Amino acid sequence: MIMLSRCISVAVLICVTCGVEAVVCAAAPQEPIAAQVKTDQPARHQHVQTYDGDGELPKVIDLKISSDGKFMYSAGFGPNLTCFTLDPDTGMITDHEEADSVTAIVGIDISPDDRLFAVAVMNSRKLILYSRNPQDGSLTEQDSVIVGDAQTLLNVIFSPDGKYLYASDNAGVVHAWSVANNELNEIQKFNHYKAELKGAQFFAFSPDAEHLLLANRTAGTIVAFKYHADNGQIDIINYFEDDIEDATAMNTVQDLVFSPDGRYIYAVSGRFTGENGVTVVEFPGEGEMKFVQQFQNEDQLEEFVGGNLISISPDGKHVYVSAARSHRFAVFSRNSRTGKLTFIDYLKLENSGTEINQPAGSVCSIDGRFLYVAGEGTGEVHVFKRP
Repeated sequence: MIMLSRCISVAVLICVTCGVEAVVCAAAPQEPIAAQVKTDQPARHQHVQTYDGDGELPKVIDLKISSDGKFMYSAGFGPNLTCFTLDPDTGMITDHEEADSVTAIVGIDISPDDRLFAVAVMNSRKLILYSRNPQDGSLTEQDSVIVGDAQTLLNVIFSPDGKYLYASDNAGVVHAWSVANNELNEIQKFNHYKAELKGAQFFAFSPDAEHLLLANRTAGTIVAFKYHADNGQIDIINYFEDDIEDATAMNTVQDLVFSPDGRYIYAVSGRFTGENGVTVVEFPGEGEMKFVQQFQNEDQLEEFVGGNLISISPDGKHVYVSAARSHRFAVFSRNSRTGKLTFIDYLKLENSGTEINQPAGSVCSIDGRFLYVAGEGTGEVHVFKRP
């Protein structure tokens, strides 16, 4: 049964007397708490490297790491798709090579078994499927399709079993393909509820592989789909939208990520226009979504403009958010019990003491010891050692 009910938030209380993890006072009721103010605790993320490939890197946007931790790939607006070689022990980037000459890539993904790689080419509305060599990280094109009726292809994601591939279309459509035999065969074009999917951006699969979520910038919604593993089909079951009770920072939602346990969703807004902020939503299951907390520019956050991409550490202790237009990269600590966040600080580059120029995507190493941050404005990748 399709359920398109709006989510109702609960009362918000402010508590600033607790520590980073203890965001609920012992005497306080259990309702969600508003965003905590910045604490005096330092970020404690140590900047260990800035890699620019001797000036050869294009504008770096999104980052993905292979499951063996040896290779990292970047999407960008430059003329190539880049493969970085990583040292798993030190976290340092040791080399890079052009994986393919493709322009205007925003979305990339690696299949769960590391066997396939996919790219969404924004302007040409082209989807490319590659096979991947696990020994050297190289990519070989296997198939491609041009989605002629698409407005713009923004993001791609493989299903948790690696059998299917999904692409978001800015027009409010989700395209789905089977990738059996390294071939792209369309299985679904989900173009229902276009109003709720308008401005479709980035995806996230729930850790239990039951649901696919999509952030929709123009609509200001997070849409939850039921994923059917037997045939790859998706069905919309619910959506959470801006201006529901205290959720006022989602009118241009851009990206989202699940907590490791799948109980909470973290979303960022404001890349080009609209409210700039971070929203926390509870996800109890079966598509239900409840407002928990939010941070907004010039309210709970200072100089947070251009909310872009968001990631979470494997241990679930930190949430990382980029604000491209104000050149800020925010670090939040996370309470695993309540899902609530506490803003710690903005990361700086130790060699210059400056902010990251137009930060974009971020990703942690497989073992969680290192954090990689894309600097879109300068064509650099910054490496930090996590606490």
